[in-house]
Amino acid sequence: MKSIAKYLLALVAMVCLPLQAQEVNTLYFLHNAPMRHILNPAFQPQNNVYIVLPAIGYTTMSMGNNALTMKDLIFQDPTTGKTITALHPNAEGQLWNKLPAIMNINTNLQVNLLSFGAQVAKGKGYFHVNLSERIGLGIDLPKSMFGPLLGQSLNNINLNSLNIGAMMYTEAALGYSHIINEHWTVGAKVKILAGHAYARGHFSELGLNSSQESTILRGNGTIQVAGLVDTQMLQSLLDGTGLPSNYFPDQVIQNVKPAGYGGALDMGVSYKPFKFMEVNAAVTDLGFIYWQKGGSSIISMDTTFNGLGDLKYEDYTDQNGNFQTDAFMSDLTENMGEYLNALHIHNPTNKPFTNMLTANLRVGVDFSVWKERIAVGIHSRTQFYNNQQVAEELIVGAAFRPFKSLNIAASYSLLNGHLSNFGGALSISPGGGIMLTLAADYIPTNFAAYQLEDMEILLPYETGRFNFAMGLAVIIGKRKPKVSNAISGATSTKPEKE
Repeated sequence: MKSIAKYLLALVAMVCLPLQAQEVNTLYFLHNAPMRHILNPAFQPQNNVYIVLPAIGYTTMSMGNNALTMKDLIFQDPTTGKTITALHPNAEGQLWNKLPAIMNINTNLQVNLLSFGAQVAKGKGYFHVNLSERIGLGIDLPKSMFGPLLGQSLNNINLNSLNIGAMMYTEAALGYSHIINEHWTVGAKVKILAGHAYARGHFSELGLNSSQESTILRGNGTIQVAGLVDTQMLQSLLDGTGLPSNYFPDQVIQNVKPAGYGGALDMGVSYKPFKFMEVNAAVTDLGFIYWQKGGSSIISMDTTFNGLGDLKYEDYTDQNGNFQTDAFMSDLTENMGEYLNALHIHNPTNKPFTNMLTANLRVGVDFSVWKERIAVGIHSRTQFYNNQQVAEELIVGAAFRPFKSLNIAASYSLLNGHLSNFGGALSISPGGGIMLTLAADYIPTNFAAYQLEDMEILLPYETGRFNFAMGLAVIIGKRKPKVSNAISGATSTKPEKE
């Protein structure tokens, strides 16, 4: 097998997945959080000025999958009472039946570099300036790909839905929100994007013919890469010649410079027909990046090998019945590498290309009492890539806002929950000049102990994903709008008392 660098880079460069920015949905219910306008540019902070500190000021991270939890991989054997994995002979067929047609795995990171905002237009307007770094990695794995590992007899498998992609870019945004009257508030945000790295591709044909004895894999398509690795460098890696001698640090420094530029637009509106009811909607990340320092190549695969069917459970079980995970993963990686040995790149050329961002459509309805101190609401998020819906989520939530300096919220996802995953959020300003915000959507409530060598660790048992947002901002002054604010619910020229 060729180097591990070839294995990892080929996975990233083979094909593309529309990467999805994963903002924490529970943040929607925190009216006093300065960065809430990221979900809807019409939302206005409750302070005259805010300054978000770098990195710790606002960072979000998410990772997970669309189907499996630890409960599906490690569980108690009903016949023996022992803890077994889904690869145990007594669990034959269970994992295969739970796998979705397409298994999606993704991770996203957003780090704030610079953010601030201030009230203008005599209290009716609010502007925002944001600079952040975004990184995303996504994988789509068709169910049939797991067939050889799970002992299925499969023939003529279509793997065209196999997708892997990665992207890194810097986002600079300028936003403005304006209160039209006591019912309507509108907002928009213009974003300038500087792309640093990208990989995408398409297989016009990718098929696998597998049995316990052998596996045949054939495919043809194209790849597009930009940034840290160009097509000529990728070809050298796959051919086993390695990186150029001047790659570290000369080539790295050169390639971290923007490889492409683009733009995006956020638009939002909030409508308050009654004092106790608010309806809002927003479209975010409607945009693209044009990679002028990109390249494209033809990719092909044609190989026959013994496959993964020879990885038998009993060969990785010691005399005490414990499954040797490290040895199994080592052999699995080695065998999977045989797929990549037959991966070839032809005719690399430098040719600019454009990729679209994954746009988000958000719609929310809130009902509140006691001057919005207590509220319940429904919030939906739908994601689109190339005019096709790729994900949808529906969240119900409740908020308790006794003071502008303290907001508490809880939520639950109706479409992505497992009846044990709840969201929680807190935004508090104990000293009056600093606002701390913490939020998460999938907080596990069920854990299982798992013995790992000489230590026992607790694993979220029924949670297939997690995300969180953390923010620390300097806040100055309290809003004194001269008209009813459709967001904060203020109806007087005097500031609301704590």
